[in-house]
Amino acid sequence: MKGNMKMNNPFNPTFGDIPKIFLDTDTRINDLISKIKTSDFARSFFITGVRGSGKTAF
Repeated sequence: MKGNMKMNNPFNPTFGDIPKIFLDTDTRINDLISKIKTSDFARSFFITGVRGSGKTAF
């Protein structure tokens, strides 16, 4: 590191904490599972959301 260049910490120490605003996704998950099970044809689902919103865990 040259001079007084400040490096930002690439790690988020609050990663994994329950966010201040927490949306219960159980209903959404159950609805999606129900739609998949009762579907007569193959489907693709596109899950979108801002970074850290829980897409992967969903």
